[in-house]
Amino acid sequence: MFEAFYPKRGYNHKLKDGKQAISDFKKHGASPDLLADLMLFYVETGVKLTNEFGDIDEGFYSSLETTYMAALKLMKKENLLAKFADRAGKVVNDTIDIGWGFYDTLCDIHSDFYTN
Repeated sequence: MFEAFYPKRGYNHKLKDGKQAISDFKKHGASPDLLADLMLFYVETGVKLTNEFGDIDEGFYSSLETTYMAALKLMKKENLLAKFADRAGKVVNDTIDIGWGFYDTLCDIHSDFYTN
């Protein structure tokens, strides 16, 4: 998964490879909490990449948003929201300076699942 964002050579991230890793993991019967963990790691790694190298493009952020939403839906379905609350919130906080409306979208998604 990490190499999808940080390839051994070059600078071209390959979101497709990261999404494929999630799909393959799911097909192999991963437990819901491990699958949610991997999905969240995908988003965390994408956010880290952006914070290190600057804004990327809308498609990149859309992929992360979609995966974040899917991860939180899975967490809710499997009663795992509390287990991942800190990490799910940190992802949002770590996007505050990222463009393309990414922060706003993740805030909206987060607030749909974690309300006070």
